[in-house]
Amino acid sequence: MATTKFKKRNMNRFRKVYPYLRREPRYELVSTTESLIEISAVPFVNSDSAIYVYANHFPSAPVVTATAVDTNGNSTADVNVYLSSVSATQVIVETSAKFTGTVHLHAIFLGT
Repeated sequence: MATTKFKKRNMNRFRKVYPYLRREPRYELVSTTESLIEISAVPFVNSDSAIYVYANHFPSAPVVTATAVDTNGNSTADVNVYLSSVSATQVIVETSAKFTGTVHLHAIFLGT
């Protein structure tokens, strides 16, 4: 499995400019390897499966996690969520029973 480290860098100090007043730091995270992250919510309306097509183009199949949230906003929905198929272009999400709510997906790809 690939790993990466993120470093926090102050964008105001990236260039050597010495203004009279020091500005508030603006941080960004910089990765040591190629990384693509996509977060999305898939709506379920009295169904038990859905297909989600990624907005990003992944070079190979990413690592995907799924969490069910019911219509009341409780993250402890009474269904189990599992991924029946994960590819570089789409993921098929299925649940143990029909329910109404959303499934939150996190797709992460780390290059080598």
